[in-house]
Amino acid sequence: MTLSENEINKIQNDIVFHIEEIQGIKTLEPYQKRICEAVSNYDRVVISACHDVGKTFTLSRIVLALGSSFPGCKIITTAPTFLQVEKLLWAEIRSGFRDSATPLGGSMLNVEWKISPDWFALGTSPKDDAGSGEGQGTGSRFQGFHGDMVVIIFDEATGVHPKRWVQAEGMLTSANTKFIAIGNPTSRSSEFFKCFSNPLFKKIKISCFDSPNLIENGVSNLAQLKREADRIREITDDDERLDEIKNYKVVQPKLITMQWVINSALRWGFEHPLFISKVLGQFPDEDSNAIVKMHDVETAQNREASTEGGRFIGVDPAHFGTDSTVITVIEGNEQTQRIELTKADTSEVTGRIVRLINSLERRQNEVVVIDATGIGAGVSDQLRERRRDGIIPESTLLRPVHFGAQVPIESEKKTYSNLKAKLFVELGQDLKNELSILPDSVYLEELPTIIYKFDSRGRYQIESKDDYKKRTGRGSPDNSDSLALANYGRKSINKVGSFAKMSGATGGAETIGTLVNSGGSNNW
Repeated sequence: MTLSENEINKIQNDIVFHIEEIQGIKTLEPYQKRICEAVSNYDRVVISACHDVGKTFTLSRIVLALGSSFPGCKIITTAPTFLQVEKLLWAEIRSGFRDSATPLGGSMLNVEWKISPDWFALGTSPKDDAGSGEGQGTGSRFQGFHGDMVVIIFDEATGVHPKRWVQAEGMLTSANTKFIAIGNPTSRSSEFFKCFSNPLFKKIKISCFDSPNLIENGVSNLAQLKREADRIREITDDDERLDEIKNYKVVQPKLITMQWVINSALRWGFEHPLFISKVLGQFPDEDSNAIVKMHDVETAQNREASTEGGRFIGVDPAHFGTDSTVITVIEGNEQTQRIELTKADTSEVTGRIVRLINSLERRQNEVVVIDATGIGAGVSDQLRERRRDGIIPESTLLRPVHFGAQVPIESEKKTYSNLKAKLFVELGQDLKNELSILPDSVYLEELPTIIYKFDSRGRYQIESKDDYKKRTGRGSPDNSDSLALANYGRKSINKVGSFAKMSGATGGAETIGTLVNSGGSNNW
């Protein structure tokens, strides 16, 4: 079939037409059409979007529209991790290619669409910079592309490294180039955020109120959402409240629902940075005194890290009420487990730790750091007894600490008001730079809400659990405390080795354990 000039022009310059008539998709939402129209009409487009509004679906169909319409087109996509490249955007690209009403040509691989040697789309990731990994998406392949038309796409753009933005600029110097960046607005310190004050970009913002599921339930703005949340909150009967939430209308199950939005409002509150970003689709005004930024938590949850090295177990025993005992395991630089116990007494907590230690393969360095305040003191004493009786290995180092104690290193007493401040400042730095943690939502909920201040001597000070509860209306940040304790063990293991060496110890881990666990000192 021969296409007329008008038909070719329509296919090339109207992405909505391509998606609907060529790919056969008739279900685009108005805001998805708005994104497509912006890409059709502008060279640089930046989109901030709340959770679950089909942004990856939309982006994938744009890739298929541009890639199939312009001979010699080169499309380069990237994201913070190869897993995101392969399993998110490119999973949708592969699905759209397969299901297109009109065959789009070429051959589709894992993260590469080949039409001809000079006509293709390619997914890359930070793996490429090191030239590591195997298969598609590896080898240094991001920069240096030029051609008849070049399209660069940043998915999950908040987490894309600044050097990628610089490299992208180098490929946008010629005519017939497009740059699209899309993501959740989680960090004001990101290159993504800077785009929204850059006059060169066409800007689009998508919130929960764009979802047909909220529109169908009569909620189209924040004031209406707050009134509905207040109505649900005032229902005292649990079953009645659950029925009210269950009965919200759902007209598009794949998009953000009224049920999820209301649950998020009740769980996080309207001021939580997670609600502002994931629900409202806005960049949160994060507390300047937040010890950990939300973006750094997300970065740590997406980071690939090694489990080689020691094992570090942090134990934050529940003190009273509804607080939970949380046990965290870090191996090397990667968190591997989070165990949460409710209403567990001292013996049960001890038993779970003993079972955990004995279920894992032995490592040369294994450290258990316990908050020994309250029932933690009993847990610490019982673990010492279990080690003395041979129930757990003698090589396991047991380290009881008190958050309110002074820092053990004299030179650091001018920086931190107590040990808790040191633990959380170090945790914040390590989440930003090297530590990998589990993708559990509790960390996004807790960590960005923990704040610091400076005491009268200019030292870091973290608010107490009681002050935290009063300020936030939330429970104790037990998961964050446990993570900080485990990370303290990870950070301090080298000091253990140095301590043993300086003490003239030659008995290996057993001697180190004897030294560390004698005298009740705060020194490693």
